[in-house]
Parts: sequence; C-alpha cells; structure tokens
Amino acid sequence: MRRPVIILFFFILTLLAFRQYVFGGLVPIQFNLTPSFYSPWKYETWTGYERGVPNKPIGTDNPKLFYPYRKFTTEEFKQGRIPLWNPYVFSGNIHAATYQAAVWYPFNLLYLVLPQVDAWSILIMLQPIFVGWFTFLFMRSQGISARGSLFGSIAFAFSGWMIAWWEESLVIVHSILWLPLALYAVTRRRWLLLILSLSMSILAGFLQMSIYLFTTVVIWSMFSKRMTKFLMLAFFTTFFITAIQWLPALEAYFLSPRGTVAATFLFDQYLVPLRHLITLLVPDFWGNPGSYNYFFPKLFYHEKVIWIGLFPLIFALLGAGIRKDKRVFFWTIFTVVVLSLGFALPTSWIWYVLRVPVLSAAQPARIFVLFAFGASVLAAYGMDAWLSGRVSKKRVIILFSIFSAVIVALWGYVCFARWQMTYNGALSVVDLERYGRYATISFRNLFIPTLSLVVAWTVVYFFSSLRPTSRNPVFVLSRMPDQVRHDIQYIVIFVVTVAWSLYAADKFLYFSDRRFEFPETAVIAKLKELTSANYARVWGYGDASFTPNMLSYYGLYSPEGYDALFSRQYGELLHTIKSGGVVSDQIDRTDAILKGMTERDPMDQSPIRLRIMSLLGVRYIVEYKKAEHKDALTNTQRFPPALFTIVWEDNAWRIWEYKNAMPRAWFSPNGNVSIARYEPSLVELDVNSSERGMVVLSDTYYPGWVARVDGRNVPVERVHDVLRGIAIESGRHRVILSYEPMSFRVAIAVTIGGIFGSVFVVLFVWLLRPRRPEV
Repeated sequence: MRRPVIILFFFILTLLAFRQYVFGGLVPIQFNLTPSFYSPWKYETWTGYERGVPNKPIGTDNPKLFYPYRKFTTEEFKQGRIPLWNPYVFSGNIHAATYQAAVWYPFNLLYLVLPQVDAWSILIMLQPIFVGWFTFLFMRSQGISARGSLFGSIAFAFSGWMIAWWEESLVIVHSILWLPLALYAVTRRRWLLLILSLSMSILAGFLQMSIYLFTTVVIWSMFSKRMTKFLMLAFFTTFFITAIQWLPALEAYFLSPRGTVAATFLFDQYLVPLRHLITLLVPDFWGNPGSYNYFFPKLFYHEKVIWIGLFPLIFALLGAGIRKDKRVFFWTIFTVVVLSLGFALPTSWIWYVLRVPVLSAAQPARIFVLFAFGASVLAAYGMDAWLSGRVSKKRVIILFSIFSAVIVALWGYVCFARWQMTYNGALSVVDLERYGRYATISFRNLFIPTLSLVVAWTVVYFFSSLRPTSRNPVFVLSRMPDQVRHDIQYIVIFVVTVAWSLYAADKFLYFSDRRFEFPETAVIAKLKELTSANYARVWGYGDASFTPNMLSYYGLYSPEGYDALFSRQYGELLHTIKSGGVVSDQIDRTDAILKGMTERDPMDQSPIRLRIMSLLGVRYIVEYKKAEHKDALTNTQRFPPALFTIVWEDNAWRIWEYKNAMPRAWFSPNGNVSIARYEPSLVELDVNSSERGMVVLSDTYYPGWVARVDGRNVPVERVHDVLRGIAIESGRHRVILSYEPMSFRVAIAVTIGGIFGSVFVVLFVWLLRPRRPEV
C-alpha cells in the first residue's frame, strides 16, 4: 500500500469519529461542562437548554487549564510578546516554564491563523491520523506485511487508551504519538528524523510521555543494535534544540511543591487492581463515563484503559507465540513488563522507591499507552502469521477456550446479581446498589463482547476448518481457494475491529455547542469593568466560588490557581488558611486556593484568610443571591459592613468590595504609587514619597524578575515571603519591573546553538558523502 492511501484511510476514519464536528457544527471540547458545573455559568438560563445542558463528566482539565492557557499564549504572541509570565493565576505565575503550556510546539502555530476552537479541534483530529500513519511506517520497517501493518496500526491508533485521551489532553497524546516514528527512524537509521521525533515529543508539553518515549527508543536501539553510535548524539542534539522548553521548566520544578510533596497517594490510588484485566475483553464491564454509569471505585476511566479490541488482543496473543523471531520476543517481554507496571503489584512501585524524577510523582497507570503500542505490534505479527498459516489450530482452540470461560464466568456473575435483585428480599442498601449495577450496567455491556467473541470464533477458527464436502452446510465457502477465504476473513476481522473502535469512540467522545465557549455573563462583564483600572483581584464566595484559572480567559486576576508548577512559597502561604496558620511543605501539589467557604460561613470567620486577601489585593467578592442556605445568615452576618460594601448587584448576583484590600501596588511607610503600565511580563510604577521606603507590588515573587529605578538596576526583594518589593529613596521615581529569567536566556542560547550545530553536522556529512565517479 502506498503511503498516501494509508493517510487517506486514517483521514476517513477520523472524519467518521469526529463527524459531529465536521458535519454537525459541534466542537470536540468540553464546553458543555461550563454551563453544567462551573460558576457563574451554571446559574444562567440558556435558550434551548431549559432542562439543562447535556454533558459527559470527563475532560475537566481543558476548560479550567489548557484552553485558557492557550488563549493567553496566542494573545501574547499576537501582541509581539513572549508568554513567559501569566499574571491572572496564582497572583502571577510562570507560563512558558509550566511545560504543559506547550508554548513552543510547532503545530500550535495553527492558533495564530485559525479561531482557537477550530485550531484546537484540528489538533485533536490530527492525533489518530499521525498515530496510524507513523505506526504503519514502523511496522512495515519490521518486515510485517501491509495487511498486518494496517491491522496493527488501527489497533493502536484507535485503541481504548487513545480514544480516552484524544480529547482529555492534547499535550499527552501529542507527546507520545511520535513514538512509532522515532522507532522507525532508529530502524531505518534516519538521524534527522529521529531528532525531529524526539524534539516534537518534548515540545508537545508532557514530560512523562516523553520519558516513556525516550526509554522505549533506547531499549529498542540497544536490542536492534541500530544507531547505537549515533543515539547519544541524537539525544544530545535534541536536548540542545529543545532547551527552550525544558530548561526553564527544570528551574520551575525545583521551585514548585513537586519536589517536596509526598506522592504516595498516586501509587496507592492509581495502580490498577488485577481484576481490571477483565476490561481487556469487556472494556465497559464497570460502565463508561460517556454513558454516565461508570462505577469502578476510585480510579478515573481514562487513567486505566487497557482495551485494544478483541481481534487485536487475539492476534497479539497469537503473535506472542511465534518462535524463532527475536523481535517478537522483544515486544512480548516489553508488553508484559509495561502492562504489569500499571497494576497494583510490588514491582510497580519501582519509580517511587527509586525516586525517579517525574515518574515518582506521576500517575503510574499512564504507562498503559506503551502496552497498547506493544500489543498492537504483536497483533500485526500475529495477523501475518495467521494469514501465512503459521498459527497452530491447537493454540487457537486454547485461546478461545480461555476467553470463552472468562465470558461465561462474567455472565454467571451478572446473572447471579440479577437473581439477587429479583428474589433476595433481605439485601442491604449497599448490596442492592452493588448488585443493581452489575445486574444492569455490566449485563448490558457484556452483549457486544460476547457477540464479538462468537464472530471471532467463527471467522478465525470455523472458516479455517472447512473442508470441501457435499455435506458441509457452507459448501460454497469450503470450495473457495485459501487465498480468497483469507481475504474474506481479513475483511470481516478488519471491519469488526474498526466498527467496535468507532462505537467506543462514539460512546466516549463529547461534542459541545460552540456558544458555550466561555460565554460572557453580566457578572463577568461587570468584574472586567471594575478591575480595568485598578487591576484588583476577584474571588467567589460560597456557591459562587470560581474554579481556578477559568476567569483568566477574560483577563480577570485571581489569587487562586491550578497547575503542576507554581511557587512553593505561595502555595504554603495559602495553605495556612486551611492549617490554621501552620506553615508546612506538605501542601496540595496542583492547587492553591483561599479555602472554599459555604453559604453558612461568615467572611470574618477566618482572620488569616482576610489578611491574605488584603495582602494580595483581593478587592471584589462575588456572591450568588439565589444560592441554597441563604437563610442560615443575614447579609450583615456574612459580609460585616465594617469590612464589606456592595458595589453592584442585579437580580441574581452581588459584587462586594473588601475595604481592607491593599492596592495592587503600595508604598511603605508613606507615599503614593500609581501603575503607569501593566503587562504580563512588564510593570511600570510611578512613585512619589517623602521618605525612604519600600514599593510593594502584590504579585508573586519569583526568580527572574528584575527592577530598575530611574534606569538603575536594583534588587527585587521578598515581602512577606511571596510578594515583590523594591527599596527606593525619597522623591519621584519611575520603577520598572520586567521578567527576564536567566534560565530562559540561557535556554535561547542553547537552542540556537543546537539548531546551528545540527545544520553544521548535516552539511558536514553531506559534503563527506561518497560521490559517484564521473563517466
């Protein structure tokens, strides 16, 4: 098969999976979650959705993290600025150095030429196309037939893991989809292609996936004895080229809670119980969040998907039994090992015990992506062996017997659950709920796997066993040549595999109405008006609590934030609200919040919170007037008049002003400060004081901020351990603060050097290439 045909094939399959975007006008982003779960949108009435907006409870990180970040990145580039600092979250936080922002990923250039929602959608749709194409290339380089390679590439590109992560996180899939291309480059000894693959993985923005990719490439290179001399050179070149991505992030990692907060809970909660192996055959035995009926305890569905399809699983197991092929042996061992590392086994704690950077603080079950890839490679080998008649019938019978026994056992359990629900009147409430789910959800979700197993048995074994006898009920099939029969079998297998994958995609994927792309409400519009001149921060009280980061989409400033990397000292400060003033380094590793309040809590309940809100310039507090439990307190009890005053309200909302909130910039002890210019990475202040003192900007202190007073460099000092301060003399002064991190400047130099070095090496090799003698 020619490459354009393969690309076209995966393009068509992708159109089918995302037809609601291509033909229906919906978008593959979780915008419908906004009016369903998040304040203030969930309190609004939306025309056409009077009974509520339909949604699927998955993919929450996109509206509260990645989508607002992408908008900020794009707007900064369009303004001609490098998005190094985000002032809207965490009272100011790094942006490019968060790594997940993927500021330097080349495909993100689409955001500069297309509406954000469409660029985002296209990047989602590129995932199965790239994965399928790259996997096909790698499998063909292994000597696998075109049919086997196409089957294996379908298995990986449309595996359960891929489907679950397509919309869940762009950065995760885009960081791992370069794996098969990197392996192809190693096999074909394509040095530049290897550097491209490795670099794109790092720039895509999820380090855990890049570590998986690099590790697999190293192991494969050592096994295949390919490019071993050039592998280290390729790695070093990649690290130089991508320094602009990882070097600032390395600094940010050591300044964040990641290095101090214990991550034991990740391995306790996210290593998967062995009973989850059932989902290899029945992916939705415990339900599916796409159907709102998922009931497996604790774990998120997308974090533990191991399903690759019934036929790919069958042929992967058949392929693993191929003897005298070292490559099959390699992928068998690889697949078994990576599968085991995601389950709750003692060996799966190796990353945590050895304190492996990143992996010791990351969710361990994500390694299942490598299982999906390894199993898909084995499936391709197995398909080739089966088509060529190298698979024994005995092995097929044993395999189907085991699968059939598992399916029968599961049917026995769900039928027992249905019997208990029907005839056992002494069940407790807990047992009723447990048996009820197995009797309904698991019962329904067993039908398709059972039917598929019957089809698999019929196609793989029964058709292959036909003999041309007059008594045979399928005499026509029995008289067909073996090649024709194999063609029919392959087509049936292929169609069933694709159909089940598309069904799984339809069940899980979500599509939203475009109008829910962060619609602006009356209270948001008023907050933008109030903060346009004083840059004050805002916060939501009680049921009006804002999800961290989401208001940054509108350019509203918040003291709260949600990210993997942020200032540890800032997180420790906000954590004192929860701890009662006790400073601890064991804080939340992703969130910094002012500790949520209920409608029963008065605002003066926590003096620590009020003091922190004052320091951070949290001036405007939003209240939802129609919230539950409003009768628990009066307005004056919730918001004491000595501290708060109403600045705006309508029939549903109030905005209170906190009188003790400090301005965003002030002078201590006495003096006047005004903000002349405020940009994300540049702040200009006009100061007038009669005595020597300290100018304080209530933005997070972070290494890399430099200050100039009347053009003269002065140090930026910590104030209250988390804010920025500049000591100046009396009189009138212009103070300029700019974010110029040394890590970024070094990273630029290293990246430029890496690019020029790569060009030099390519030219050097090209000049030294052997030339044909002239005739």
